[in-house]
Amino acid sequence: MKFKGFDEFEKKLNRIAKNAQELDSDNTVSFVDLFPESFMSKNTKYTSMQEFMDDFDSDITNEEFKEIQNSNEWNEFVKSNSNFADWDSMIGTATEEYAANQLFDGI
Repeated sequence: MKFKGFDEFEKKLNRIAKNAQELDSDNTVSFVDLFPESFMSKNTKYTSMQEFMDDFDSDITNEEFKEIQNSNEWNEFVKSNSNFADWDSMIGTATEEYAANQLFDGI
């Protein structure tokens, strides 16, 4: 980030503060937003979370996914098909990147 004087620095700080408030109030994030194409392409051989999940089980429902996301089978799939050791690592990194992108949006 480059700054041209204190006024610009103050504007950027205010923008970050506003973004932080919006991020704090945003309680749900879709998988599309949490796992954008850039994240998936960088960390997997897939371009979307949908493709990733379909390769695991193309008939899986949201309810079923809630149940299997902590299973050994899912963690092994994540480990074999991504740069992550397990699901917790993958979703943790995605969450960190999402938060950073939202925090510095418009800066």
